[in-house]
Amino acid sequence: MSQNIGFISTRFAGTDGVTLESGKWAEVLEASGHKCFWLAGELNKDPANGILVKEAHFQHAQNIWINEQVFGRKRRNAAVTDLIHDLRAGLKTRLARISCIKSVTAAFRLFRPKTCSLIQTF
Repeated sequence: MSQNIGFISTRFAGTDGVTLESGKWAEVLEASGHKCFWLAGELNKDPANGILVKEAHFQHAQNIWINEQVFGRKRRNAAVTDLIHDLRAGLKTRLARISCIKSVTAAFRLFRPKTCSLIQTF
């Protein structure tokens, strides 16, 4: 039975390990009759099967600021937490645009049986 499969990462571009390995998985899955979709902050995939979300990239200004505020610290302030939640909400909205995902909540749990598989990479 064919499934729609979504890949999510900060970047699917260039020759880094995540991009190369995800591409290999996609080739195997598509050769088996599945359809692959992509969501990333940097994306060099077919636009018909992908969603570019610049805020998802690890070098996006907001993500750099968050990293500066949290790494090496034991607590984060409310402004950082609020921004993290705002970014999460925006990513969930864009993720819902991938036609195979009927439930964004289920998608973030990584799998929705019989509807869509979702592979999340870091």
